Amino acid sequence: MARQGGLVGGLIFLLIMLGMVYFAFKAVSGIFWILSVMAPIMFIAALVINHRVVTDYLKKIFRLLKEDTPRGLLWTAGTVIGYPVVAAWLAFKAFTTKGSKKYQKEKRKEKEYIKYEEVEESEDFLELPDLDEVKPKQGRSTNDYDDMFS
Repeated sequence: MARQGGLVGGLIFLLIMLGMVYFAFKAVSGIFWILSVMAPIMFIAALVINHRVVTDYLKKIFRLLKEDTPRGLLWTAGTVIGYPVVAAWLAFKAFTTKGSKKYQKEKRKEKEYIKYEEVEESEDFLELPDLDEVKPKQGRSTNDYDDMFS
């Protein structure tokens, strides 16, 4: 009898897990569908906001195709298959880099340079004692280890 309860409990657990996997798959595919509908809009937005993000991405793919062909082909296939995700990523990157450029321009305008004064070097600018000189021992040492610190 105890064995049947374990079997029924295992089947219920398996059905719950399959249901969770099904709902997770449906949620991810729904998000991917929404992104695929919005992908052209996000791609155009990325071009309008900061076109350098898109051109840099394309340059990176062409450079990979030239230098490391298998990896470049994987990137190209990933871009074609996952174009909704790539378009969303490019739009997000364009939006964030555009904001940071505005901030950097404002900071550059606020930046004031500090006036400085040139200091002329003299011949005794930095005189250091010679290393070849042997220092006289200041106390009585009992071993070589103590000599290192005196």
